[in-house]
Formats: sequence, C-alpha cells, structure tokens
Amino acid sequence: MKSIVLGQDKFEFIGGTTTLLVDLSVSLVKQGYKVYYWSTDFGKHSITEEWFQSHNVEMYLNQPVDLAITCQQTATMFFLNKCKVLQLLNSKFTSLEYPVPGALHISVSHEIGDFVKQKFGEETSVILNGIDLDRYKPTGELNAVPRVFSICQGDDSLLKQACIELGYEFNSVPKDVGNRIWNVEDYIKDSDIVVGIGRSAMVGMACGKCVISWDNRGLNPYTGCGYIKPENFYEYAYTNLTGRGYPPIDTVDKLKNELLKYDTNDGKILRQIAEVRLNADTNATIYINKLNNK
Repeated sequence: MKSIVLGQDKFEFIGGTTTLLVDLSVSLVKQGYKVYYWSTDFGKHSITEEWFQSHNVEMYLNQPVDLAITCQQTATMFFLNKCKVLQLLNSKFTSLEYPVPGALHISVSHEIGDFVKQKFGEETSVILNGIDLDRYKPTGELNAVPRVFSICQGDDSLLKQACIELGYEFNSVPKDVGNRIWNVEDYIKDSDIVVGIGRSAMVGMACGKCVISWDNRGLNPYTGCGYIKPENFYEYAYTNLTGRGYPPIDTVDKLKNELLKYDTNDGKILRQIAEVRLNADTNATIYINKLNNK
C-alpha cells in the first residue's frame, strides 16, 4: 500500500484549501492509500483533525511516505526533500500560495495558470477543484419559489434584502471564521439557490442546486459571475467561479435580477457538470498519475 500525506500551512479555519484536501483524502482512502495530514498548527482546529482521524487519516509524525500533495509553500518545502511533491496552486494574491521550485504544480483555474506563466514563466496543468460527490449530493426536487442559502464569507446584507423584497426565504452561514459550520451540506439540502464564490459555488453545484456566484469580502467586494447558467459554467470557471473582473453586483436590484433567473432545471444540469469536471475521485487519480510520472 502506498502512503501519501496531505499538507497545508494551517487547518485552523475551515476554508477552500482545507475542504479541498479533506475531500481529496476521502478519494485517496477509497483508492487504497494510507493517508496522513500535516500542518504547522496541529491541535488548533479540533473539528478538522477529528474529522480526519475518524475517516482513517492519521497525523503525520515523520512516518515514511511515498507522495505528498500540498497547498501553500510551507507544506511544500517541508516535504520537498522527503518524497515527490505536488503543490496545488489556489491563489495569486499571497506569496504563500506561489509555486515552490522542485515540486510538480497544478493550478485550480486558468486564471491561476495564466498568472503563474506570466510571473514565473512556468506552464502548469489546470484541474478544477475536486468535490466529494457522495457527501455533496442532491437530496430532493427544487421548489418553485426558491429558498436561498448564503455561504458568503463577507457581508451578505444586500442579498438578504433582495430576498426579503422578492419574498424568498433566506438563511446564511455564520460570518465569524471561528464559527464556520463543518456540515454545510445539511444546510444546503434545505435550499434551492446557493450563493457563494469559488469552492462554495461548486459545492452548491454538486448538491444539485441553482447557484449564484457572489460575495462581498476583503479583496473581492461585491464580486461574482452572477447566476450560473449551465452553458456559462466553463467561461465562469476561468476565475474559479469568483467573478474577478466582472462588473460588480453591488445593489439590491442587481441581486434581485440574478435571483429572478432561477430555473429549477439548471440545478440538475449543474450536478451533471460537477460529476464530470468537479469529481474528487477523478482528480485523485490524475494527481497520483502525474506524481508517479514525475
């Protein structure tokens, strides 16, 4: 049995890279690998670590490993002289996410791939985020009058007001990073439209919901692609469904316009796209093959 370690700088907060590695670990365990996890903050996020350990993923304590898949430079450099390393490139906004020489690199979007080529002169493969499609899956038919669930990390008060004016039910995840919910799929199942950017939007797709790419946070104020029609997915995937570079959706009326595009048929088709392009099982196989051929 081959062994593999999944590493990133911190698991303290539930975010995109954490859930990417969590879903990847599920696929690797299913494929028969012995899987470990590593970070600089062992013990500081009991929810993530408890989940790993309850799903046959052990803490890395200098056990010999064959392969490593990492996010961020800290983990990449830690394992670079121990085994073959694949670094998943997730962001262009922090040097912690920049590629480390000597590792194999894969970008999670063409936007990142183009950035890496321009800044570092390196061509990278592009493989979209992988989602655990057994965990995030459809649980019923969508309603004619949509219930809206926001996974936005930023201020979603404009979205809430838009829902109030349209008479749509609105719910949202906690905004405090220390109180983010782990079992988000239990909340998504009682909704029809999921709102968020990046991996949050992709999870909504996997659950067979209609999706609006939108958030209002930090580096990305009022950012999003808007309502995702299936035929627009590949265009929007260029920015990892974040909508960077698109006109800002910064008023209640603009959000109402996106909400009114709701079509129950879109949820089924978005799930089908997720099965083909956002499948963590498929990604795991590709990652391992690339590492073995490195």
